Amino acid sequence: MLKFIFVSAALFLASAQIFAAEISIERMRENHDQEIATRGSFVWDGIVAEKTLKACIPQESIPFPQTLPKEWEAKIFDESPMEALMKCTRRDCAFNFSPKELAQLEKAKSPDERKKLYWEFYKRRVAHKEKTDDESARLFIRSKDKAFADCDGAEFHKLLDQRPVANPTYRLSHIQYNPRMRPTTRLLQGEWFSANGNLCYAESLLFSDHYDAERIEVWSVKTDPNKSKPKTKIQLQIRHRVDLLNTWLRRLNKEGVRVELDDLIKSQLEQVGECFKKKH
Repeated sequence: MLKFIFVSAALFLASAQIFAAEISIERMRENHDQEIATRGSFVWDGIVAEKTLKACIPQESIPFPQTLPKEWEAKIFDESPMEALMKCTRRDCAFNFSPKELAQLEKAKSPDERKKLYWEFYKRRVAHKEKTDDESARLFIRSKDKAFADCDGAEFHKLLDQRPVANPTYRLSHIQYNPRMRPTTRLLQGEWFSANGNLCYAESLLFSDHYDAERIEVWSVKTDPNKSKPKTKIQLQIRHRVDLLNTWLRRLNKEGVRVELDDLIKSQLEQVGECFKKKH
């Protein structure tokens, strides 16, 4: 079976969790043969302050930085990924950069020049100087797909349909699915908003240098109005479309991919619960 490992800080939690709430994991209907989709949730006793929610959610991404974090830089430009970056040309490249960017990269001869360009390509997207073409957006989930019910509304539709959106925060995440695979750096946009009685946070993919064709992460928070014993439901939903799943053989092994997404969501929810405990 293809072992498809989602690596993030969330997956390296100690095995003995002190977060005691029961976490429910449920597979969602997959709307595309390259998609995996899972939701998870837990119930917190009491009301969680909005300030605490925004301090603890999301878990995987960070606000887009001025410079690459040093610990990420070491992984992005490790020996094998750097070798691939140095071999990259307009005719053959393992990275998802645009033809114009590949032409620039091809002219850069030194590792330092190529590293600098790599980061410039991300900053260009944040500055709206590089648009997502139709082919890159082919597997994007749109509002017409009605893929997420809890947080459906105008703000969410913008994140899906108008990427990049003018106001939401740009964010960055860095993962490595498998030790044999190249690290992946995602550019995302995220926003908090209210919809259907939920406080929501949604994050949409703008660009990934490897593997990801689409990734939407939606957190929803709903408090039971019972004043004597209020409870708050925290839910995380992820729909992820991966270009690794575009062959018949790999689709046969899709269950391994689903299991890893289940584990990732469980780990993120555990981290959020631990964060709540520290903030209360």
